[in-house]
Amino acid sequence: MRELARDFQVEVLGLVFSGSGEAGLSEFCRSEVAALRRGERDDKLVYRKTLRRLADDYASQTPQVRAARLMGWTARRGRVSYVMTKNGAEPMLARSGSPLDYAHYIEHQLLPIAAGIADAVGLDARAWIADESQFELDFSRQ
Repeated sequence: MRELARDFQVEVLGLVFSGSGEAGLSEFCRSEVAALRRGERDDKLVYRKTLRRLADDYASQTPQVRAARLMGWTARRGRVSYVMTKNGAEPMLARSGSPLDYAHYIEHQLLPIAAGIADAVGLDARAWIADESQFELDFSRQ
């Protein structure tokens, strides 16, 4: 689990177990999404994956393989650190300057955690994560 997701999950569960209620959960989730969008959580967005085979041996272009290939890893394997940007996965060591894709992190890390916890306590996490101006996220997959 990534650092952003782990920290978010610990805090949300802490709020649930302390009896904060839906208002406390909603406030925390909205503030975390806002902090993420302001760039205050950028240090927690790095994915770290290990390529067990040579980068050229992978038929699919998964984010970690793409990042490895962007670093010139063709006949190499090892640990790849990358972030998701508007242009896709980019290695930390060779960033293009493309803006980080915060919607990716919200949709793939924060929303699944919030949705799972909300379902368990009979609530709807969509209201916790997005306001009316942020509905570019695809909630239909949840």
